[in-house]
Amino acid sequence: MDRDEELARAIRQRDVTAIRQMMFEGSPPRPRSGFRTETDLWDYKSSSPSLGRGSEATWASAAADVLAFHNNRGGVLVFGISDDLVFAGARTRLDSKLFNDQLRRFLPDTLWVEYHREFIQRDQRYLGLAVIPPRGARIERFKRPAPETGGGKRMFEARGSAIREGDSTRILSSDAADAFTRALAVPTVGRVYAVDESFYRVLTPEYEQFVRREIPCKQVEKGLQDRRTAVTSVIGIGGVGKTALATWAALRAFDRKDFAFIASTTAKDRELTSLGIHALEPALTSFESLLDTILDVLGFPEVKVAHTDYKEREVRGLLVNADGLLYVDNLETVDDPRIVTFLDSLPLGTKALVTSRRTNVRVSVYPVDLGALTEDEVVQFINSLKVRPELGYIL
Repeated sequence: MDRDEELARAIRQRDVTAIRQMMFEGSPPRPRSGFRTETDLWDYKSSSPSLGRGSEATWASAAADVLAFHNNRGGVLVFGISDDLVFAGARTRLDSKLFNDQLRRFLPDTLWVEYHREFIQRDQRYLGLAVIPPRGARIERFKRPAPETGGGKRMFEARGSAIREGDSTRILSSDAADAFTRALAVPTVGRVYAVDESFYRVLTPEYEQFVRREIPCKQVEKGLQDRRTAVTSVIGIGGVGKTALATWAALRAFDRKDFAFIASTTAKDRELTSLGIHALEPALTSFESLLDTILDVLGFPEVKVAHTDYKEREVRGLLVNADGLLYVDNLETVDDPRIVTFLDSLPLGTKALVTSRRTNVRVSVYPVDLGALTEDEVVQFINSLKVRPELGYIL
């Protein structure tokens, strides 16, 4: 087990003794070799926040760091180590209750941080270890905004959040936190759409953690951005990850607002769950159902009752120069040839993203042939499973 995995396990188990012995040596303490830097698992602060008046901004900064670690895989905030990694000593007399009482100004009470005073010196300076647990199924958010600083600015807003990236804390706006939540969404049976709002309907990911495959990801995004391409087609055998890749790309396009609308539908008729294979009612069963989906997303449900020929004319008129994206999943399972004909003759100004086991659409197509995972991608995939409690042994 490497350094980070060993520390992450100690954080999950709240094993302060193991954390202290792993990270520090000597008296006064100094960081051990391998811990003389900062990462996504720990951060050094020269002093601890005070409890007096005027300390709100300092506690807001601490709350941001705590939330960032929590939304990642947990971490340790170390108080009493200066920027040059020398023991400076924290002086504020804190314990877990006092520490969490201060955090409650900004963070929900579902997040509890254990605070420990270690290596206490004769002058009562000490090393403070704030052990922050990893998040559960969802990220946490700020419940109140940070105090205003010079120029009326705030470090963070209510409903925003924070994540840890390397040795830094990145603050997320409310919208960015929404996007981050969708990216982490764990799909559930019956929950078809991760995004279902005006002008946007995007399928729920089938993955818990997306394993990024550099070449296919770049190919799909290149196809969606190529002005000469009408249809980006992800092709491959069953189970190779076509839907995961296409859904990831559609959600990325939604987050960046690449398209004025995104209409998604799937012909998937079964789902593998922990209880076995479950039958699903596919949303895409015919050409009419595809037209109905587009009309729903664009806000014209009254046209759905019209005759098919009229509906098609209306939809084609709506799609001209509409700067939209149609995402059609599992196209090969639909027997209605009118769908392929429609995608082969999309109005200019609208693109499509499709997944299929075989080549269906043939006009203005950017094909992405999805093959087997490389050895590195297999390792990434296996590593992605270890966050699930029932697969903890993978560690």
